[in-house]
Amino acid sequence: MDVSIIIINYNTINLVIDCIQSIKEFTTGISYEIIIVDNHSNDNIETSIQEAFGSDSSIQCYTLQDNIGFGKANNFGFTHAKGRHLFCLNPDTLLLNNAIKILSDYLDNNKHVGICGGNLYDMKKKPCHSFMRMMPSVCWELSVLTFHKIEKAYFHGNENFNHSNIPIEVAYITGADLMIRRNIATHVGGYTKGYFMFFEETDLCLKVKNCGFKIVNVPQAKIQHLEGQSYSKNGKININKKSIKFWEEGRLLFYKLNVKPREVRLANLIYKLALYLNMFTFRLLNRPVWENYKYRIEAVKEISKEHHYS
Repeated sequence: MDVSIIIINYNTINLVIDCIQSIKEFTTGISYEIIIVDNHSNDNIETSIQEAFGSDSSIQCYTLQDNIGFGKANNFGFTHAKGRHLFCLNPDTLLLNNAIKILSDYLDNNKHVGICGGNLYDMKKKPCHSFMRMMPSVCWELSVLTFHKIEKAYFHGNENFNHSNIPIEVAYITGADLMIRRNIATHVGGYTKGYFMFFEETDLCLKVKNCGFKIVNVPQAKIQHLEGQSYSKNGKININKKSIKFWEEGRLLFYKLNVKPREVRLANLIYKLALYLNMFTFRLLNRPVWENYKYRIEAVKEISKEHHYS
């Protein structure tokens, strides 16, 4: 088996079905299986998949008794996978070409690469966040403080999307389309268990990087990422407070596990300053996104008290 495609479902069955249909439409020239891990959602996953695809032996469904989070659910999928390569694919994605074979071939032809991913496009098929060139650090936070102008200048506009036709080494691949060699995933223990959602792919890429392997974006692989939009139809910003808290928890956990305490304190200080600067700037400009930073500030304060993070 060449590739095991792992999709985590949490009340997104219609997206999962569309995603699988795109896999079947575009994926040729390799052997693959699709493993769906249902994170204790309200979807009747097995019945829905049966109705959509019949008795397709290439699709396996597993229902968990609890919502254990994104990383741990992928780890569960890893234990049932038969492929040489493991492809973590978000349910809200659609292949735009034979991306899975392109990524699998790239790993086969580049033994020094441990993880790769493609270029992602938003709902309007415009370039969107596909990777980052910097790991979370003091430099990362300084870039946030300058509205990411440091990254944009240093990486010539290719800080989170590859506008060239040449694969480039990156810090991490977004978890929406991350392909990893099975043997490497086993060696590093898969995703670190402490994360529920967000930053688990950053942590995984760092572990693989620390083993001497490169993380690479392959722009020839093209995938549409149908992420939730920031604004509703009436122009108001949609704020998911639970998601914001998960993101902030993931960020702080990444620093706690991977960065020296002295640098963590400095990074957190700069990050908090960046949050306030963004909030006041966007509020002054009458941009609704300022409320997002308000809730991030509140989440950071809450998490810091709960977990005694500095």
